Amino acid sequence: MANNVDFVRFFALRFNGAILTLIYRVQFLIFQTKGKELVYLVIQESKKDSNVVTFVTPNISYFTEQKYLTDAEMAFLFRLSTVLDAENCINREGNQYLTQSKLAQRLEMSRETTNRLIGALERKGLLKKETNNNANSKTAQYKVFVNPNILFYGETSCAVPLFIKHLFAEPVRNSIMDKLPFKV
Repeated sequence: MANNVDFVRFFALRFNGAILTLIYRVQFLIFQTKGKELVYLVIQESKKDSNVVTFVTPNISYFTEQKYLTDAEMAFLFRLSTVLDAENCINREGNQYLTQSKLAQRLEMSRETTNRLIGALERKGLLKKETNNNANSKTAQYKVFVNPNILFYGETSCAVPLFIKHLFAEPVRNSIMDKLPFKV
């Protein structure tokens, strides 16, 4: 049951592998659950398009079972989902790539913590850094990409650019990454 619904656009959110469809630009929604409880969901109206990031929950569950990621690394991946763009890049702002210091500022974290977590996730095969050769810059700038087997920008794995799939196609020499239940 929905009240005051503006049927403008739909987008999908994924939770525990199931797809939950919500209505975009909704003022107020009431969902009837199986019992007598009501779940209220309030979504603020936004003038820009909504961005959907999909977490590949079978792989996240697998990482949890294998104790592959620390709590800090898992939280950092969740935080990275807020800055992910359509090419699965986490540190692009406009046409420029942020230094790790600026990325840390954007994520409201210390530079040391950000660098440590990026390095750890890169060693585990969940992030990849590529040097951005910009002659005008005095500091090293890297393009940092997220492995689409853990999270990607868009609603379906078809949205993942082909070059990102190829970038992460190389084996990581890691038995846990080789046995992922779901490959994009």
